[in-house]
Amino acid sequence: MPCALTTNITYDSCKNNISGIKRILFTEYSNLDQTNIAKFALTANVVTTLVLATSKLCRAYNLDRQMAEASDNATGNVETKINIYAPTITFTINGFTTVQRNELDLLMKNYLIAIIERKNGTYWIAGLDGGLDVTEIQTAFGKNFEDFSGNIVSLVGKSATRMLEVDSSLIAAQLVAAP
Repeated sequence: MPCALTTNITYDSCKNNISGIKRILFTEYSNLDQTNIAKFALTANVVTTLVLATSKLCRAYNLDRQMAEASDNATGNVETKINIYAPTITFTINGFTTVQRNELDLLMKNYLIAIIERKNGTYWIAGLDGGLDVTEIQTAFGKNFEDFSGNIVSLVGKSATRMLEVDSSLIAAQLVAAP
């Protein structure tokens, strides 16, 4: 049987599954090294190798607490027997500048790979097989002094594979140094 179940899942009664996203790393999907057949490699379903083209790196979007969320929903088609995963990421940036808005416009113009860093220190990647699309950028100027002023960015993808955990030892080598 090719799809045999392999693992028991045990109830975890610990109350320490902290949610939340600390930062998101972005790079253009085209930055995956297209000359390298092994653009990425998995060990036990964890990304242990990620090969970007020469001089291509990720940009870090450091976020305020409770300003981002991600999900990886699966749907199955009974007739075609095909399962599709739909990763979504939404994040909020308080305030805005022209530089920031220009960067967000560049996000919208590209197919993207995103690596999210969760509050618990794990990393998860979306967009490895086709990229993510920015579907909406909401810019709010606010009416009253205390109103929200900033950007809300939404990304979606469509994938044959779910979001994958990334070995944390890969992260430092993938980042553009902050100025």
